[in-house]
Amino acid sequence: MWTFHACNVDTLLFAQVGQFLRWDVCLPIGLLFSVLVLGFWVVARIRRWRAELAEEESAAAEELSLDHFQKLVEDGLLDPQEYERIKARLDAAPSDMQPKNDKTNPSDNQPPDTSFRPE
Repeated sequence: MWTFHACNVDTLLFAQVGQFLRWDVCLPIGLLFSVLVLGFWVVARIRRWRAELAEEESAAAEELSLDHFQKLVEDGLLDPQEYERIKARLDAAPSDMQPKNDKTNPSDNQPPDTSFRPE
């Protein structure tokens, strides 16, 4: 069993303090930490940007309502004829966006559909 004197223990324990301050170790660790912080910051900015963009799109969708255009007519900023044109276009738009019927007859040169669809 080894015994150490007080002077030997000091040099063995505290001689390694200089190892923590080596530039070839601290520089890569600092760069890695910086890249991680930068990555978290970029992700946070993108999330905030996407939330603001979604908020702006919802506000733009609200402006396309007939109530908005009716208020513009009442304020005198929009002609009644223009309002009627906008109203006709907005009323016609949902009929254009209806889904097509999937149960159409396949053409003669295509093989029959054998996929399983629970109904």
